Amino acid sequence: MLHPPNRAVASKTIVRVRLGNLSASTTPGRARVWRFWRGACFVILLLAAFGQSLLALANYAAHSALHSHILLIPFVSAYLLYIRRDQLPRKYVADLPLGMVFLAGGLGFFLFTYWLNFAGRALADNYYLVLLTLSFLCCLAAAGFFFFGRGWMRAAAFPLGFLIFMVPMPDAMADALETASKYASAEVANFLFHLSGTPFLRVGLIFQLPNITIEVAQECSGIRSSWVLFMTSILAANLFLKTPW
Repeated sequence: MLHPPNRAVASKTIVRVRLGNLSASTTPGRARVWRFWRGACFVILLLAAFGQSLLALANYAAHSALHSHILLIPFVSAYLLYIRRDQLPRKYVADLPLGMVFLAGGLGFFLFTYWLNFAGRALADNYYLVLLTLSFLCCLAAAGFFFFGRGWMRAAAFPLGFLIFMVPMPDAMADALETASKYASAEVANFLFHLSGTPFLRVGLIFQLPNITIEVAQECSGIRSSWVLFMTSILAANLFLKTPW
């Protein structure tokens, strides 16, 4: 003889299944949120540890015509991360090997800087900030691999990689680029004078014309505008080009 199903038992069974599914679905979500906040706390501690160096970098950039763009770079990177937040993986899988590599690099730059100071080989402000900024960025990348994983870091590669422009250009590199740019400008002027048939006498970077003497000075190198244009071109290409070619 068939008996009608016990509605109370069925309802209890359904409730148990639903609660079980809810518990299973919320556990990974809580773990993801917990990992995110642990990563955020690590970044805050990192900012505190490098606070003095970062303030020195900001002060250096504010008083340098060549490095004033450094003050904007973190905000640009943060904006790029924000507009791509939906493309970032929601599942965080730590990548300890890569994290350890970047952490070792960051600690290496940090210890090398202070070893030079301890050994009496104090660096100029420019080189001091170059090494400490590289140390900070390596530690920041290590935090990304530790707490968010390789997939997340791959998706955020450009916004985080753009932070490399926070590193001041070394003085030796800036001097070399300025010298090369001055001589390139002088060669272009030399070609144009020959092309136009203008009589002139050239001595290095100085051009003597019939009524005027022209010198290709450091201000003519265009290194500041060229460097900013280079960064802007990379940013625009990433934002607006769909393919690399």
